[in-house]
Amino acid sequence: MRNKRGGYRNKIVLTEKQENNIIKLYDNNSTIRIAKITGHSRAWILKFLTNKGIPRRGTEHRWYSIDESFFKKINTSNKAYILGFIYGDGNNYTKQYKLSITGLESDNQIYKDIRASMKSNSKFYYKNNLKTKNRYLTLAIHSKKISNDLVKLGVIDNKTKTISFPVFLKKYLYRDFIRGIFDSDGCFTFCKQTNRNDYVGRFSISGTKKLCETIQQIFLTKLNIPLTKLAKDNRCYSNFRTLGISRLSDLVKIYKFLYSDSKIHLNRKKHKFEEYFSIRKAKL
Repeated sequence: MRNKRGGYRNKIVLTEKQENNIIKLYDNNSTIRIAKITGHSRAWILKFLTNKGIPRRGTEHRWYSIDESFFKKINTSNKAYILGFIYGDGNNYTKQYKLSITGLESDNQIYKDIRASMKSNSKFYYKNNLKTKNRYLTLAIHSKKISNDLVKLGVIDNKTKTISFPVFLKKYLYRDFIRGIFDSDGCFTFCKQTNRNDYVGRFSISGTKKLCETIQQIFLTKLNIPLTKLAKDNRCYSNFRTLGISRLSDLVKIYKFLYSDSKIHLNRKKHKFEEYFSIRKAKL
C-alpha cells in the first residue's frame, strides 16, 4: 500500500496481544467499527481476519479445512498423542474459539503431522525470537466446536496450574498421551560424567504434582520402574514437579513403551534416545 508521498508503508507488525484483541473485537463489532477503534483500514482488518482463518459472520465459509469432530472422542493413538501435545504446550483461547500450538520451526515435521491428522490445510505463522535467535511457528485453529470439545477434555484457559491426567482416557492410549506430553513439554538429555569415561542420560517431564504422580504410577504398573521423589520445579508454580529418570535399564523401558509401533512422534527426541543408547551400547 502506497502512502501519500508515493512510497510504501512499512509492514504492520502486531504483538500477539494486539492480534488477539482484534479477533476478540470481531465477536461483537463490525469491521468498520474495529477499523475506527484500532486505526487500521477496513480492508486491512478484513485481510487480517482472512489470514488468521477467522470465518466471516453470517456465512458458513471457512478459509481452510478442518475436521471439527476430531476431539469429540479420543479413541485413536493420534488423537491421544495430539491431546497430550496440547496438554503440554497448547493453548485453548475459549473466548476466541482458538486453538494455538507453537514450537520451533526446526520441528515443523510434527506440526505438519498434527495438521494432517486433523485433516486441515491451515497456514503456519512464523515469528523470530530476538533474544534466543530461534524462529517459531504457530498452528492456529479457529473453531467453536473444537474449542468447546477441548474444554470438556480438560484444556481450559490457564490450564497450566490445574492440569491433571485425563480420567476418561482408555488405558491402551496412555503411552500415546504421555508421548505427546513428552514431545511438547518433556526433555531427554545426556552428558559425559566428570572424571569418568561414561555418559548418563535423563528423561524428564514437568507438570502439576497430580499429573507427574499419575505418570509415575503408570510407569510403575506397566514398566516396573520404582517410584522416586518428584523434584520441585520452581520455574513455574508451587504445585509444579519434575519426574526425572536416569537408570539406563529404565530409559530403555520408557523408549520401548513410548515408541514401539508409534504412528506419530517428534523425531528429534526419539533420535536423542537412540544416540544415547548407541553410545552406551544398550540392547533395544
